[in-house]
Amino acid sequence: MVLPIFNEKKPIRFQVKLALAWGTHFRTRYSYAFTGPWREQIARTRTFGNARVVMTDYGRTVRQSMKAERERLAHLKKFAGETGTDENGLRLDQRNRDFPKT
Repeated sequence: MVLPIFNEKKPIRFQVKLALAWGTHFRTRYSYAFTGPWREQIARTRTFGNARVVMTDYGRTVRQSMKAERERLAHLKKFAGETGTDENGLRLDQRNRDFPKT
């Protein structure tokens, strides 16, 4: 584990490692985004309970991000090919127009 970098190279307690595994549900989609401030927060915890709180917050954040991405893609699909603008003055069709010219 890379976590000792974030907590003055103290060994990570087994309970914290267990909470980390519990929080990621052994799934890649949760593990790949576990970077930056999340690693620092989990490395600084000393108890299973505190580590679980960090992992619960992390899981909530990941789920919110995935939901926002699904909504964004649904919006793109819904308004593909539509002309006009929305209430903010943005084009309804937000697809990328930078296609190579052939």
